[in-house]
Amino acid sequence: MRLIVLAAALSSGLAHAHAVDARPDAYAVAAWAVLAAAALGYGAAWRRGAALRARNAAAFGGGWTALALALLVTPDAPAPFALHMVQHELMMLAAPPLLILGRPFTALASLAPRPLVRGAAIPLRVPPLAAWGCHAAALWVWHVPRLFDAAAASPHLHALQHATFFASALLFWWTVFRRLRRGTAVFYILTTFMHTGALAALLTFAPAALYADTPLAEQQLGGLIMWVPAGFVMLVAGLVAFDRLLVERP
Repeated sequence: MRLIVLAAALSSGLAHAHAVDARPDAYAVAAWAVLAAAALGYGAAWRRGAALRARNAAAFGGGWTALALALLVTPDAPAPFALHMVQHELMMLAAPPLLILGRPFTALASLAPRPLVRGAAIPLRVPPLAAWGCHAAALWVWHVPRLFDAAAASPHLHALQHATFFASALLFWWTVFRRLRRGTAVFYILTTFMHTGALAALLTFAPAALYADTPLAEQQLGGLIMWVPAGFVMLVAGLVAFDRLLVERP
C-alpha cells in the first residue's frame, strides 16, 4: 500500500512539473503503469502469504523506489549531465539488485500458474558471459558521444537507452546472484568494476566536453558520480562475493 501511495505522489509531482506540456509521454506512462502493476502484484502476493520475508519486501520496495526516482528525469525535461548519471546508476546499480533480492518470482508464483512463471523467467536464462557482455556493451555503446546526444534529443532513443540499461543490468545482477557460490561471480564483478571505472575516468579526465550542450565541469562531475559512488557499490558487491566464495570453500 505504501508503494502505491508513493506512486501516486510521484506521478502527481511529475504531472505538475510538466503542466506546461499537456501531452503525456507514452513511454513514461507505460513505465509508470508497469511500476504500479508491480507494486499491486507484490502487495497481493504478500497478503496471500507468499514465502517472502520482511527483508525481501524492503528490498523490493527499495528497488521500486529507485526506478520511480529515475523516471522523474524525462526526455522533455532537460537536465544536467550529472543528473542523468545519477538516473542511470539508479537504473543499473540500485534497482536491479534490490528487485532481485525482493524475490519477484516467488511473489509471482503465488499469483500465477507455474507455466506462466517459467515463461516470465525465460529472458533471464542467458549464459553468464553473454549477460556480462550485454551489460558492458550497453554501457559503453550508449556513452559514445553521438549516440548519447541522439538519445538526449529523441524520446524514442531515450526510452531505448533506458530499457537497455535496465534490462542488461538485470541480466548482469541475476548472473552475479546465481554465481555467488562460485568464483565466476567475483570475476564478473571485478571486470565490471574495472571497465566502468575506465569509462568514468575517461569522462572525468577528458580535456574537452564530449557531449553537446554539456560543460566540461558538468561532464567531470558526471564521471565522478559514475566512478566513486558506483565504484563503491561494485567494490562492496565484490567483497560480498569473495566472502561467500571463501565461506563455501574449506
